[in-house]
Amino acid sequence: IAVSGITSTNIGGSVTVTICLNISHSKTSDIDQIILCAPGGSPCITLVANGTLANGVNMISACFSDASATDISLGTAPYSGTFNPQGSVAMTDLNGASTNGTWTLSVQDCKNNNVGTFDSWSISISEPVVINPYTYSWTATSGISDPDSSTTYYSSFGVSGPTTITKTVTVTDYKGCTG
Repeated sequence: IAVSGITSTNIGGSVTVTICLNISHSKTSDIDQIILCAPGGSPCITLVANGTLANGVNMISACFSDASATDISLGTAPYSGTFNPQGSVAMTDLNGASTNGTWTLSVQDCKNNNVGTFDSWSISISEPVVINPYTYSWTATSGISDPDSSTTYYSSFGVSGPTTITKTVTVTDYKGCTG
């Protein structure tokens, strides 16, 4: 799957990966391996290895995410829901991988007799949500005077009557860019 437009350039920290897949198979225990590779072919992680899935049929919207506490090898067919990769493998093993580029997923069944179809898969890369992406600031270099009083204000309140005041506002986004 070709991924583009992700602002964060690498997986890690609060930028995470979840993949979901659909496999129609008459005997899921025949699936030898499911391997996910980041853009450029590295790193790769083995989501399922050595044909250790339970005997049964199908993987329907089976997802792999570190948000789950259930190892895929502890699930039962038909597999549906969210799992961790098998064994000591974690989705965080992808940390440092590029977010944008072509991600690949391969499914291997090297056993005879039973057949299956790799129907579809999807990838979700989550980025942190910036709640307030901009900050605004201005500095009064001279006071704003209220003609009805002798008080000088350094704020946006206290102005009355027909008055024109021009100030420059600086806007800074969450990446530190100003304009």
